[in-house]
Amino acid sequence: MKQLDCTTFSEEVGNLKPRHCFAQMHEFLKKCQNEDALRQTNLMEIFGLKNTGKTTLLKQLVALSDIPADEWLFIETDEEDTVEDLEKLILNIRYNEIRFIVIDQITKVKNFLSHFVILYDALDMCGKHVLISGDETLLIEFANMERFHLIGGLSINVGKIRTTYMSFPEYCYLYGSNNFDEYLRYGGLMYDQNIGPFVTGIESCKEYVREAVAANIHESVLEIDDINDNGLRLKYLSEYEIFVLAEKSIEERFYPMHIYSKEYEPEKIEWSRVLIRQYLREADAVSAFPGKFYVLSESDAMEEHKREMYLIQPALRFFHHMQIVASVGRSGISDNWTQEYIDACIFKNLTKQAVLSDTDHFLNHKISVAYKIYFAHGENQDFYKTVDMLIHDRDRNQYRIFKITHASDATQIADEQQLNARETDLLNKEFGTQDGAYVLYNGKTTKSATGTICLNISDFLLALDKYKDVDKVMEALTADLQSS
Repeated sequence: MKQLDCTTFSEEVGNLKPRHCFAQMHEFLKKCQNEDALRQTNLMEIFGLKNTGKTTLLKQLVALSDIPADEWLFIETDEEDTVEDLEKLILNIRYNEIRFIVIDQITKVKNFLSHFVILYDALDMCGKHVLISGDETLLIEFANMERFHLIGGLSINVGKIRTTYMSFPEYCYLYGSNNFDEYLRYGGLMYDQNIGPFVTGIESCKEYVREAVAANIHESVLEIDDINDNGLRLKYLSEYEIFVLAEKSIEERFYPMHIYSKEYEPEKIEWSRVLIRQYLREADAVSAFPGKFYVLSESDAMEEHKREMYLIQPALRFFHHMQIVASVGRSGISDNWTQEYIDACIFKNLTKQAVLSDTDHFLNHKISVAYKIYFAHGENQDFYKTVDMLIHDRDRNQYRIFKITHASDATQIADEQQLNARETDLLNKEFGTQDGAYVLYNGKTTKSATGTICLNISDFLLALDKYKDVDKVMEALTADLQSS
């Protein structure tokens, strides 16, 4: 365990732009400095996958705050530390001038989950304000569930920040680039601009999945074994087997898998997949995007709610689509595919998922909600039509529909999103009147030959981040088109 010199942080991270969640951390400091807050311990948990900027954020908070360096204690943990070591250190500073304690990578502490009650009790007694970080989000979620059962009476006020998700506008802010394709490949992971991204292809993506997901789940499982029976179901799984499960969960978008072994039964594998899904959700690597699914027969129409699981962590999302293309290649279907065509397939799907994730993130859901729409035609549902994105304005009961494409030439964008009368009638009954059909693409904002307004994806997402209001976004982006 190291106690870092806080006076060096300004030089180390002072020139780096902070993540957007830094504002939330700054609000935490202000709350701690209020007289009412001083009567209790405040705890901020900062968790996310590896290389998403947790340690940098903590150092920036110390460096950029107006709190003197001698009022901070910044602890860097390692695998040899124990909860008892932390407890002793915390209680020893109970009456000194230190007001804020930072414990970086707390989940590295080898008996964290089985002895965390001791740590929370010490934090409650010391009356300091605490920020903790860690990669193993699953582990801290299990600790939080147990904390509510065992120590719910403590006066610790807990806040949470997750760093895994990074929107395109945030990527632009941090790296000074509006290149959407660059974001699709590298966004979400912090890297030194002088060195460049470290996740650049299928093998480096696999290594990231192995280190950031599989290894942490494996370590969490070993800890979970100490306190309940659930982890015992996974005791026969090695780190590599968990990596295979994590890889398949990402590759197959949580569809059923068939992995068998002499040491464990299929139902234990199924439970393992549930645990991995839970980890990915808790780490903000996965998001459920709302959808509407309409099954249309000749005489009837049936509506179903549908939630698609999307990977919102770009490195994992990129890995997922490369694996899909690789699996198709192994089947022999893609023998004649060019690399250009393979890249186009990957970026086509990546573009849609990135736009849907960011739009859902920025919208004020009290006013507007985005959906993906599916129409299944025929008795056997053998023909599908989709609306890439529909944004419903709840106040005005109107909706806009969007086609999302990776193309950059407006003259080559076909009007594939034309709906027939029956489909339009279904949407009108559900969402009110239609207020336009648009295309989001990689070219300049313009009108197509058929009169369709084509909006630049980067401009759309940056404006949505700025205004949080679709009406204002459309007004700002189409002002020049309306006047021409």
